Amino acid sequence: MKTLLVIATAAAISLTGAALAEGDAAEGEKIFKKCRSCHTISNGDEVIFKGGKTGPNLYAVIGRVAGSADFKFSKSMIAAGEGGLIWTEELIAEFVANPSAFLKTTMDDSKAKSKMPLKLKKGGADVAAYLASVSPEIGPAWESLPPLAGGSRQEHPVVALAGEIYVLAGFNGVPQIVVTVEAYDPVANTWRTNVASINDGVMDVPMHHANVAVAGGKIYIVGFLTGNLFAPDGRVFEYDPGLNTWTQKTSMPAGTERGGSQVAAIGNIIYVAGGLRGGTVTDFSSYDTVGDTWDTTLPNLPAPLDHGAAGVVGGTFYVLGGRADGITGLSAAVYAFDPAAATPMWLQKTDMPTARGGVAGAVLNGLIYVMGGEGNPAGGTGGVFDDNEVYDPANDAWSVLAPMADPRHGMGAAALVDRIYVPGGGDQQAFGAVDRFDAYVP
Repeated sequence: MKTLLVIATAAAISLTGAALAEGDAAEGEKIFKKCRSCHTISNGDEVIFKGGKTGPNLYAVIGRVAGSADFKFSKSMIAAGEGGLIWTEELIAEFVANPSAFLKTTMDDSKAKSKMPLKLKKGGADVAAYLASVSPEIGPAWESLPPLAGGSRQEHPVVALAGEIYVLAGFNGVPQIVVTVEAYDPVANTWRTNVASINDGVMDVPMHHANVAVAGGKIYIVGFLTGNLFAPDGRVFEYDPGLNTWTQKTSMPAGTERGGSQVAAIGNIIYVAGGLRGGTVTDFSSYDTVGDTWDTTLPNLPAPLDHGAAGVVGGTFYVLGGRADGITGLSAAVYAFDPAAATPMWLQKTDMPTARGGVAGAVLNGLIYVMGGEGNPAGGTGGVFDDNEVYDPANDAWSVLAPMADPRHGMGAAALVDRIYVPGGGDQQAFGAVDRFDAYVP
């Protein structure tokens, strides 16, 4: 099989070599009735086009990784997606004209096959235009915001609380480990630096790669790394924004201390998956912020992971991407854990289109966004990824969005109202902290 690059334009693959005409969505809707027996178009409970289910749901197909929706695709289609095929209007128009021929050309494999029997000799561009018209737009907007008030920062968590975006500790540009916390107000478009530094009641506690989540209107640090040797520290701190104070709570149980984990909260329970404790670990535990207790009886991650993204949608905790035992040990795996299931266990979902670690992740409107990262082997990138991809848990499908305007790694992200805020990070593999700050508008 030929290894594919990520395909974003029709010029990347063309069966005819000729430019395709722009489609007519209204005409495409009429032609799409031929597809009724196999395909439906629905967004949750909203049925846009009622049809059969012998083919995949075609809602939000534009920008989707081929073969990634909840459907039993042909092996060739799945392989095309794994190789980087992403649907655009132009590529859909070419595909529907002769599905198997398209895959044979795309995969450079004479035996490649599609399960789609229909061939649309005419009207492919119109059908593609119709599918685009009933799908959400792929957000192209990155907006630049005021740089971090405290200067360059990386390997720091980011959370949203009470209408502000908080940036906690990490490395500065020297690099030195810092204890400061800054908060950004999107309404005023300004930073404030009067947030209490992280402390244990006696002295400040410098840290990086901190495991952080918000629960019950407070910020919790549940383990972190310290020093230049990345030593794990299991102390837990609670920040009360009303009092502007930090309080030390019950530490992680001995032997489970770690930082650089995948972290998110469901109600008052904070879940901590994987992370670094010397090497990458599979530990999975939870902290009850109300009871101030730890549960270490949860099933371990299926694979060791650190520097990945995490998020909660519909009461399920997701871990996305990351790496193991170094920058080059990249993972594209996605795991889901439902603590309310009759038998809680990890389930593997559709892989990320781009394997990477050191990513930023955030949840907005039921979708999980994964941005940036490091370990990029491509020349001229500084080892940093600009990829911006979004996972739809409802359909177990990925879409590729507008890349980061300023590619970075080693930063957090947080969603607030209608934007995802991404402050700081490194613009070179390993270190290279910057003070840049931008937001993605889906």
